[in-house]
Amino acid sequence: TGWRWISTRFHQQTPIVQDTWLVNVLSLDITARKQTELALQEQESLLRAALDLNHIGLWNWNLKTGQVTWNDNHFRLLGLTPHEQESSYELWRQAVHPDDLAHAEQMSETTLSQHQDCRLEYRVILPDGTVRWMMALARGQYDANHVPIQMIGVLMDITPRKQAEEALRFSQERLAGILDLAADAIISVDQTRRIILFNQSAEQIFGYGSCEVLGQPISKLLPEGLFDLGAAEERRAMRAIRGALTSGMAHPEQTRQWSEIRARRKDGSEFPAEASVAKLVQGEGVVFTTILRDISDRKRIESDRLRAQASLHQQFAREKALNRVMQAIRNSLDLQDIFATATREVAYLLAANHVWVSRYVPQRRVWVDVASYAQNAPIRPAGLEIPDQDNPIAARLKRLEVVQIDRSADLDLVDPAYPIVDNHSQGTWLLMPLRVEGLVWGALGLSCDRHSKTWREDEVALLRVVADQMAIAIQQTHLYQAAQAELAERQRVEADLQRLNRELEQRVRERTAQLQISLSTAQMGIWERDMATGAQTWSPENYAILGYCTDADGRVLDAQGNEISPHPVHQSFYERVHPDDRDRLSEIEHHCLQTHTAYDVEYRVIWLDGSIHWLYERGAYLFNEAGNPIKLMGVTLDITHLKQTEAALRQSEEMFRQLFENAPIGILLLSPETGRIMQANQRFCQLLGYSPQEMTRFSPVDITYPADWNLSAPLLEQAIHGAIHSENAQDTPRFRLEKRLIGKNGRILWVEMTACFVRNELGGLGYGVAMVQEIGDRKQADAQIRTSLHEKEVLLKEVHHRVKNNLQVISSLLRMQARRLEDHTTATLLLESQNRVQSMAIIHEQLYQSANFSQINLDEYIRPLISNLFQTYGVSQQHIVPAIATHGLSLNLNTAIPCGLIINELVSNALKYAFPDGQTGNITICVEIQPSVEDSQLSQGMMTISDDGVGMSPDLDWQQTNSLGLVIVRSLVAQLRGSLELKRKPGTTFLISFPISNPPA
Repeated sequence: TGWRWISTRFHQQTPIVQDTWLVNVLSLDITARKQTELALQEQESLLRAALDLNHIGLWNWNLKTGQVTWNDNHFRLLGLTPHEQESSYELWRQAVHPDDLAHAEQMSETTLSQHQDCRLEYRVILPDGTVRWMMALARGQYDANHVPIQMIGVLMDITPRKQAEEALRFSQERLAGILDLAADAIISVDQTRRIILFNQSAEQIFGYGSCEVLGQPISKLLPEGLFDLGAAEERRAMRAIRGALTSGMAHPEQTRQWSEIRARRKDGSEFPAEASVAKLVQGEGVVFTTILRDISDRKRIESDRLRAQASLHQQFAREKALNRVMQAIRNSLDLQDIFATATREVAYLLAANHVWVSRYVPQRRVWVDVASYAQNAPIRPAGLEIPDQDNPIAARLKRLEVVQIDRSADLDLVDPAYPIVDNHSQGTWLLMPLRVEGLVWGALGLSCDRHSKTWREDEVALLRVVADQMAIAIQQTHLYQAAQAELAERQRVEADLQRLNRELEQRVRERTAQLQISLSTAQMGIWERDMATGAQTWSPENYAILGYCTDADGRVLDAQGNEISPHPVHQSFYERVHPDDRDRLSEIEHHCLQTHTAYDVEYRVIWLDGSIHWLYERGAYLFNEAGNPIKLMGVTLDITHLKQTEAALRQSEEMFRQLFENAPIGILLLSPETGRIMQANQRFCQLLGYSPQEMTRFSPVDITYPADWNLSAPLLEQAIHGAIHSENAQDTPRFRLEKRLIGKNGRILWVEMTACFVRNELGGLGYGVAMVQEIGDRKQADAQIRTSLHEKEVLLKEVHHRVKNNLQVISSLLRMQARRLEDHTTATLLLESQNRVQSMAIIHEQLYQSANFSQINLDEYIRPLISNLFQTYGVSQQHIVPAIATHGLSLNLNTAIPCGLIINELVSNALKYAFPDGQTGNITICVEIQPSVEDSQLSQGMMTISDDGVGMSPDLDWQQTNSLGLVIVRSLVAQLRGSLELKRKPGTTFLISFPISNPPA
């Protein structure tokens, strides 16, 4: 039925009879051999084609003769033409780069001496001077005495790979340099939210070194919710961060990705920050990168601006009230009118609940209230008389002491001079004596109901100025009344009045000096202009506000001390005013002159160094009795810092408004009173199909799928309760959940919602904020992934099941073949092979029955393996007792199979040789893991297999023996990259140690 190959041999013998010969013919069927030769020729042909296609050079070095043989590709890789010259070791040495030659020769010697394969990368110089990178793979061949006789190998050109590696290294170094130069913090985390990148700016901002935070969870520094991005936001943020890194800028022009968060430093302190996040998918992993900047200074500037603005407004209000008091005192001789104005304005100036004026009547030894003003408090009875006798407060006032009383600190204080209407009232009092002609005329008193109120020095000084002015008014009234009653004593009264006026003017000058110190502290300039002469007078602060310097003579100087003008003139001021503001300032002053009113104006000035500053000026004209202007007086304050802060605040508010309107995710503002939606951004309206006006008619329950509201309601109530009772407004609780919403057309969509309630300025419940992101695609992808994963698990179990069945078939065939053999040695070898196959079958049996395909439970693996060995060799476990200790450990497949085969070989040897003549004994198997001292990423596995039998012969060199079992054990230990040690007494103990990679944290 087919062609066969036959080998025939003819042999002619001596003729039997004449012309008759006997020929012996021997024929042999060699078809199988011929087919093998043809197949071998075909494989050689394919190998040569593969070598040619991949440009792989082959070489053979006969170590006995020194002859070197190369194929054609080897010549071409060295830049030589095949067969133009003979291959030789010296020709190869000439081609190798001089810097790599010694290393290459050393590797060859090491390969031959240690009987291991060699992998070497080195450079060669082609005849045209080109340098190329080569990779050589070599293996030695040895005779029966392990003496190397030949070395063979392949040669491949790896120059493109080396160039790519160099380009990658340069790119990584450049990226590292950019990260370190960035002014903002740049932090990357993996998909488990653990830090994998931490640049130098991040170290400075957070106070951590990179080694302290790498591998740590990002929640240690930032809120994890920062990295929950939508698809559109991911793309825009990635473009922004890529632009920042490539250009070296720390502030990319992509403001929509910035959001304000609270970050935490190493010392535990929190600070406000702005962060931008990008998401990068790398294979099956995800990397999040954030650029973060510290905005503590900006927040502090905003707070300083508000405090300064409040202080400025309060100062102007006090100035107005003080001017009204002064005007009333100087323009009137009616004490009741003066007292009424003074008490009312003092109550406003010092935020007092009750202000009164008491007069001391020494003839009657009483204090009588002559005026009283109260706001938000019961008024003192008119004409209230307070006894002077045994009154400690009155005694202090008569000694001209300023008396402060804290009634909240001492409720039992008895004050007969100034009793409180309500005995349960609390608060503080301030009493200022009114001195006229060196004697106590009375007292100006005020009270405040605030607990533990402390009167500041400026408040006491202000009350003293008012009291001094009231004393002047009282004195003037007394003098006026005395002049009316005693015209004959006019000269004496006038002399006394002048003397008193001088004294009082001196005191006014003293108080004015004190006020000047206060104005200097506030850096407020005071100036005046004489309308008749045009002469101007500036306070030292006014020079500095306009960018000038001055000296004791009041000259106008520049920063170098050069004189600009011997004294301030109108031109010195208007030269500094910005050209665009000069006409407006002149019009305002003219309007003030025409209407006899004060003016407030803000304008710019240009200093000598060219810098522009903003000033606030308040001024007014002083008129004589004829209504003609005498002086123009005013105060000036540098508000450049406030203007800059206001501009920054406007920019910040505009940025956040743009973020809300153009955010890639839906954002809602909820009313705490009605529970309705106050405002919804454009993205949320697009998700549900409603207009912004329509959204304000709904509450969250109206647009939530009915079955999901029960999930939202408890979390919403918990967030409201937490916001109300939270001690820190920044720590209000928030919640996140996935639920379904109903759109305008009835469409149901899955969203992820993050919401919280914030507190208002009064500490009560403010508005609620909810951020909504559609996750329908993610939900569908999750379902598909779970389905695909289940299918792969079923398939993998089926594969392990089939492998186990196939190995069981092989094991059964080996056992059947062993039983048929009469040669006991060959049968034993087959049984040992069957045991090795069975040890691998047990692995796959455990895998398809387990839910974990990557780890093998050693106890469940070793026990059936040992039981099978005892059954194979017909040994009872009561006769030789096995002891197994695995400490509940599990190993991966690549480690468990070699360990099982090692146990198979060593336990088989113990069962066969350790207990001759029916001796009893024990076999112990122990596996444990210890941490590695040298490498934290590795652990050290320790496996001990011992018996208490007769032991191994001391003459046996177990490391050089050709016993197949020990050869297999040594090979498997090398595969584990471990070490093998033998202890002979007592019995036999094998100690195997090998490294194990720790699972990632």
